[in-house]
Amino acid sequence: MMSEAAMGPPSSQVVRPGTMVSVLNRFLRWDIPLFASSLALVSFSLPGRISPDSGGSLDWIALAKLSLRLMACLWFSMVLWFSRQASQPRVARQNDSKLSPWYWFIGWSFVTIAWSPLKTVSFAQWLGLLALLLMAQAIRDRLRTPVCSYPGAWTAPRLSPHSVVSCLYFITTTYSLAVLVVHFVAPELSGLDRSISIDGSNGLVHPTAAGATGSLGLVLVLNRFFHHRQGASAGTAVALLIHLGILVLSNSRSALATIAAVSMIFFIWATTKPIKATAMVLLGVFCFAILVLDPGLELINIVFGDVSSYIQRGQSIDQLKAVSGRSEIWAAVWEQYLDAPIVGHGYFVTSANGQLDVWDGPANHDAHNVALQVLVSTGLIGMLLFSWSVLAAWIHTVKLMWSDKDFTEGMEKVPFFLLVVSAWFAIWSQGCVTFLGPIRPESVVFFCLLGVTLGLQRSTDLGWRGGEVE
Repeated sequence: MMSEAAMGPPSSQVVRPGTMVSVLNRFLRWDIPLFASSLALVSFSLPGRISPDSGGSLDWIALAKLSLRLMACLWFSMVLWFSRQASQPRVARQNDSKLSPWYWFIGWSFVTIAWSPLKTVSFAQWLGLLALLLMAQAIRDRLRTPVCSYPGAWTAPRLSPHSVVSCLYFITTTYSLAVLVVHFVAPELSGLDRSISIDGSNGLVHPTAAGATGSLGLVLVLNRFFHHRQGASAGTAVALLIHLGILVLSNSRSALATIAAVSMIFFIWATTKPIKATAMVLLGVFCFAILVLDPGLELINIVFGDVSSYIQRGQSIDQLKAVSGRSEIWAAVWEQYLDAPIVGHGYFVTSANGQLDVWDGPANHDAHNVALQVLVSTGLIGMLLFSWSVLAAWIHTVKLMWSDKDFTEGMEKVPFFLLVVSAWFAIWSQGCVTFLGPIRPESVVFFCLLGVTLGLQRSTDLGWRGGEVE
């Protein structure tokens, strides 16, 4: 005869989640992919629209972006607060230790809004940064905890690094595909064609921004090819073609240079010696064939001439030496920084009056350099906090990479991938719009992988079995 304990509690004592709790539990399985996708895809604009960051008014697009950021902040704040209430205080403090520098930077950035000449712009961009950081913390927590349990029978399944990276792979590919489809249907709307001038706007997306997504998307494709069990699949080949198409059509030299450097890192570190040797032999055969078939190098001159024209984009050598005008904006931003070296001019503001007069006229131009952007907008205080935040995450990843023997099979390559992506951001952020600017697919990727970085630990600490969402 079964004991009363073995039979379980009476049916009247069984806690059954209500309809609302069931809906919330279902949403907790998809909240991160949903908000990550939404924040990335609403970065599109419309032809003829003047962004509020450049002095435009708050139109319905700006209000939609602001509302989405606010909803993300409220949702993840609520979930993280419940998670903290359900955990022990000492464990909660330990879990927050590596995120503390980022929250110090967020806090100081909020303070700088007080003296910003563009308070609405500063607040909107700060709110986006906060939403991304809260999402990163939610990812970090769900990587560390088998099942996140909250008061009221809420539960969230554990994530794996592979599931997060797969989500980002889907987001970047979808974004690039949407731009590509619009370009072939209506080239004047996509913004990819630099020869088409649209007053006050660059179409759905600026070609450099599209190139950034294509370049970063290729990094995710390379990771899937080298490290994923289904690497060389038809879907991966299609994604490769989509991102390459965006990269070619956007004619972004920065994106091409960045992906070229990162591809070399992937090839050197992620391939075996036989593959490296085979590549060297094929390169030698190719060079020998050129000398035999084209001894006068006439075909090479034609090809290099076309490549040179493609890269120059009609600019002179002097313009290329000036890094396409970036030296001009860097000098102007540095002068503005010297006016407020300690506290800056306010988050996401690059001048004392919010109007930097360079290039095509006065506007709140991005500094096109992550260090200058942080310095001019949040001052030396913000720069120290930001450096602390980035270095802490990077050092944590390096330590994990050197202890890869403690990871289960399939997980030991994750720290290497994170370092490769950090190399992409380090190169890209030297001359282009940074991940601390407007929310774009690359900023979503950065903060999602920041959550993976801070949540990644050895298998001996977590008991990982690998795989996807559990």
